[in-house]
Amino acid sequence: MFCNKTKAPLSLLEQEEQPACSALVEAGLCFRLSRNISDLKVAWQSLAPKENKFLQYEYLQALEAHPPKGMGFCYLVFYRDKEAVGLAYYQTYYLDMQESVQKELQGEGLLGSLRKKLQQFFLRQAVFNVLICGNLSLTGEHGFYFKEGHGPKQLAWLQEATDRLQTELELSEQKKYQLQMFKDFALDGVTEQNLQPILQQEGYHRYRIQPGMYMRLPAHWDSFEDYLADMSSKYRVRAKRAAKKGKDLEWRALELEEILAQEKEIYALYRNISDNVDFNAYAFDEQYFSALKRELGEDMQLVACYLEGRLVAFYTAIFSGQTLEAHFLGLEHSLNRSHQLYLNILYALVRMGIYRGVEKIDFARTALEIKSSVGAVAQEFDCYLRHRNRLSSELMKLVFDHLSPKEDWTPRSPFKDMSIVE
Repeated sequence: MFCNKTKAPLSLLEQEEQPACSALVEAGLCFRLSRNISDLKVAWQSLAPKENKFLQYEYLQALEAHPPKGMGFCYLVFYRDKEAVGLAYYQTYYLDMQESVQKELQGEGLLGSLRKKLQQFFLRQAVFNVLICGNLSLTGEHGFYFKEGHGPKQLAWLQEATDRLQTELELSEQKKYQLQMFKDFALDGVTEQNLQPILQQEGYHRYRIQPGMYMRLPAHWDSFEDYLADMSSKYRVRAKRAAKKGKDLEWRALELEEILAQEKEIYALYRNISDNVDFNAYAFDEQYFSALKRELGEDMQLVACYLEGRLVAFYTAIFSGQTLEAHFLGLEHSLNRSHQLYLNILYALVRMGIYRGVEKIDFARTALEIKSSVGAVAQEFDCYLRHRNRLSSELMKLVFDHLSPKEDWTPRSPFKDMSIVE
């Protein structure tokens, strides 16, 4: 008589037959690489942190299906002794700074004219294939996750794997990647404290762009009226004036079928904004918002704004753990002043955040001063850049410092006690 022996369950490394696992220097450690997240689905879903929607399979699948022009993706899963222990997300992008800088370069007088010519020269030279650990379209740390935390050991694995990834890409695509970037680490956060010495030893330069704008929602805000009550009288009057100017606006959260039916109008409003910022490295395609709704369901809201039955604005919000992430929006510029469209969108996001009971709202970058006027506070982030040529890496820091969008702004303090949202 033969006994049926129950086999031990397969590890994630054994469940997924491809791609192959590439060994790292540390014994027992390897990583798997794919350009398609579906190849690593089982392992990725087992690892992706629930509190970060932007590292989860569904969001990344939607982005992969509808990428900005010129953008590709790479996904890495780290294994130690056949156990999945970490993941990393990369974007590849062809960056033409001359196309991305959309503001008119300024130059008055002799020195101003020379500065303008210098900017134009840098822009013509600044064309790169870039490998980014992180997400160009988001603010914050969305590039990797390790089960055991982000200590020096795990971050050394990440840096080693990133160099290996660049080599693999250059061999398979027969082109050079001039720049590597690790994107958006909270200033003085634990991850950056551990990562900074590793990257600087490898020739990366720290680089800072615009801050992200965040607002913590106090526990005692049970309604929008509670939010208004904590404001100083000046800003409370301002909020009520904006509501009065927007009294004829109708706001409605759209279901997937409604988004599909109005996709062209939604996209035109989105391009009204994306085509008129000082620096815009990319634009999503027309199906991006419907793809997000299809994959994320109730965790993605697209709220449309109508005036006399005509779509005049929209905003999107993604719920990621206990954070409401203000995503992309669009509006008719001609109606912005008369109906305070943008300011009313910011207030609507606050209202939504309170209603959904989140702990924090991420208002992302740009329009810093008006966001601070509704209660958002600046959070600085560091990026790290390295050019494949060490001398060029030094020059690149100067180029990016010189050309990156800067916004002169005055932080506002709308609350009687600003500490409640910091």
